[in-house]
Amino acid sequence: MTNSVVILSVPYTEMVPSVAPALLSACLNKEGIETVGIDFSVEFSYEFHKKPYWNNLKLFLSLGTVNNDFNYFRPLVDILKFIKKKLLEIKQKHNPTLIGLSIFTTESVNFSYFLIPYIRKYLPNTKIMLGGRALESTCRVENKLHYQKYYDHGLADVIIIGDAEVQIIDAIKSNAVGIIFAKQQTQEDLDHIPSPDWSGYNFNLYNELHDIEIAADHTRKFLNPRAMVITASKGCVRNCNFCDVKEYWPNYVFRRGENVAHDIIKTYYETGTTEFEFVDNLINGSVPNYRKMNLVLAEHIPKKIRYRGFAIFRDRRSMPETDFEIAAQAGCFQWSVGVESGSESVRKSMRKNFSDDDLDYGVNQLYKNGIIQTWLLMVGYPSETETDFEATMNLLSRYKAMNNNNMIQLHVTLPFQLNEMAPLLKDEEYTNHYSWDEQQKNTSYFRYFWTTIKNPENTFEARYNRYKKLIQLAQDLKYTFLWNVDFQKHFGELEDLKKIYDQNKKKVIYITNNK
Repeated sequence: MTNSVVILSVPYTEMVPSVAPALLSACLNKEGIETVGIDFSVEFSYEFHKKPYWNNLKLFLSLGTVNNDFNYFRPLVDILKFIKKKLLEIKQKHNPTLIGLSIFTTESVNFSYFLIPYIRKYLPNTKIMLGGRALESTCRVENKLHYQKYYDHGLADVIIIGDAEVQIIDAIKSNAVGIIFAKQQTQEDLDHIPSPDWSGYNFNLYNELHDIEIAADHTRKFLNPRAMVITASKGCVRNCNFCDVKEYWPNYVFRRGENVAHDIIKTYYETGTTEFEFVDNLINGSVPNYRKMNLVLAEHIPKKIRYRGFAIFRDRRSMPETDFEIAAQAGCFQWSVGVESGSESVRKSMRKNFSDDDLDYGVNQLYKNGIIQTWLLMVGYPSETETDFEATMNLLSRYKAMNNNNMIQLHVTLPFQLNEMAPLLKDEEYTNHYSWDEQQKNTSYFRYFWTTIKNPENTFEARYNRYKKLIQLAQDLKYTFLWNVDFQKHFGELEDLKKIYDQNKKKVIYITNNK
């Protein structure tokens, strides 16, 4: 092999295995380029999650600001010591000629400003390559895209924009420099991507961080993050206006269903792995390919493996009952579905494109076939009223009878945050309908503390109160959360955010509806 490459995930990301370093290292190793992928983010989280300032530190890294009571000198010193220690370990063990940094979300940008100068200092002869979707967002300080800012300031030698699985190979072999724009992957590209290489990951860290304590033993094993990751598609068939997927993958591309099934079967027989997790935006975007995959799995290894992934509710004509039955035979264990809201009008505003009837049909079919369903829920979408919020509360009450043996799990995100890459802030028709608070729009608080002229009652304070109310109801009804959540710490993070809001009320959002 030639070269020595290390690919790192940049903190802060959620404490689940970061796929990019493992997948890209597999692609490079396949081509004879010696590479190891390291989830630097989980190592950082493991090091700092017990610190008394952890909640404020996460807010500082993701938002770039803290409440006035937070003394960030000690945390920053600790971060720099941690970075130095880890980089010296990497130098001694791998002595890389190139370090690739996966900046997955905008919440990783601030940490990169600490990390990159230290790479320059302690590994001065190592080239720096950047990738990740956060690079395509805008730096509000310089009013330019992040990838341009990184390059202009010499923070990277080469930057890949877009899907990197193919482009990174050419970039390293040709010793490329500059900004490279990768083409969207084709079905043929997807069919040739290798399985991720997890050899550089310490999975014990995830187990300790999540401290999974699921009452039913059969779910404990599946939730172990050692599951083999599978990619069957890129993109999405929906166009939800709070989601930025279309910005990155305009077209939905699905591998041939039989190819996906044969990869799983091959891995099962060669490694004994029985746990699989799809990292697709959705697994049933192409129903014919999803159906074909399940048919092949059900024929060759019926109920020998278990898999889970993100999916969408469809009407009974698109996905008849037999599709759910075959999926269960194939080993489908869990669907994660973007339910988002119990209000059909809110989902229509989101462009989710499924009705209450579709929801009821999907919920019942999954339950009937023993497939766990995780509902992704959000609070405070821009059009949400108190009546809409009550519909989400009623959703939990309506299906509480199915909430047994952990068959329905919840994942409730923090009060709705704006994503600048999403159509919500770019669609002219939509922004005319919801005129954003221009006084707030160019501040660092806008992501959290926005309001709209159209629905001025939906303030951050209202969203904050709705969120706490929904979590309390879910707990009262004995719903299981996707991960075992320490709500004392979780609400501590929310309280810190609320403190920032209260300290800056004069800068934030008192708008009357003049239209």
